[in-house]
Amino acid sequence: MKARVVVTLKKSVLDPQGLAVGRALGSLGFNEVKDVRLGKVIELDLDAKDPADPLIVLRAARVAAYAYPRADLPTLALAADWTAWFFHFDDYFDNGPLGGTEDHARGTVDFIRMAFGRGHGDGAPHRDQSLCRTREAFADLMIRTGGVMTDWQSKMFGFHLESYFDALVAEAVNRENGSVPDVVSYCALRRDTGPALPLLDLIEHTEGILLPRSFHGSSLFDRLMAGAADIAGWINDVFSAWKERDRGDFHNLALVIQHANGIDLPAATRLAIDKISERLRQRNRIESELDAWCLDAGVSPTEQIAIYRWARGLRDFQHHADWYVHHARYTASGPRSRRTLPVLRRAPRRRLRLRNVTG
Repeated sequence: MKARVVVTLKKSVLDPQGLAVGRALGSLGFNEVKDVRLGKVIELDLDAKDPADPLIVLRAARVAAYAYPRADLPTLALAADWTAWFFHFDDYFDNGPLGGTEDHARGTVDFIRMAFGRGHGDGAPHRDQSLCRTREAFADLMIRTGGVMTDWQSKMFGFHLESYFDALVAEAVNRENGSVPDVVSYCALRRDTGPALPLLDLIEHTEGILLPRSFHGSSLFDRLMAGAADIAGWINDVFSAWKERDRGDFHNLALVIQHANGIDLPAATRLAIDKISERLRQRNRIESELDAWCLDAGVSPTEQIAIYRWARGLRDFQHHADWYVHHARYTASGPRSRRTLPVLRRAPRRRLRLRNVTG
């Protein structure tokens, strides 16, 4: 089976390469060309499989294209594969018994962790063919990712993966005990279960930049990452609230708000959307500190441009929410929220200014 994926920038995103090609065509006498937009065409030769296979239905390449609009083809392929793997692994916990008890969850994540030397035991209770293939795919992804990351990037990526696995176990503990977390506790847990943080770690590579070590270790970096992860996780919660309610799960922002306030789910969803909107405004206020940080840190012009491009990549990552609108994964058992994307599209965007970039 052959598939073709067409990746283009949204019309609202400036396309400098397209503008350059358009000017070149005009100089060659093709004056009838009014606009040029460049993109990528990805042709895939796939084994014939059931078209209803969840990984085929998922269309992970489309999710990645929304989230990383400027990635080159190899990096986009890596991001798409990680996206597919996380969706697939989450389904182990959401749609089966593995996420129902602490022992099952811990045994499963330890079995996967063994692929990079972090697990305990031999994972024998979960050594089924499907989970073995899942671990093999994870090991392959770790090798591919390690080949493009620096040592400190790999350490951060590994730390975020560990936090993701630990958070899945924590969710299983809650399910086993029937404990519904309060809103604050849930939001702290949700930041890691996304798994937005490892996917956000890829932005340096999808943007083709290298952040300075001093920025990696700053509180400003941590706060911007946390904000982007929160927004991504909460958006997912709004779209998945009805599905998770019908499944009997309560790890969802709208559902914990409903439980805490004794209100119906539509009202709780509206409060969740308001919380997303406020987090977007807070993220923009944090982003406004970039100019002062760069000045105080004395970073070079090249490093300053890299930081601003990274911040732009964090903002663009939220556009993966467009995928929710066009995909039925979270809409089969409840109404689609029509307020979420307008909130994101109206969110104020601070224009990043480059200071002292010419020395």
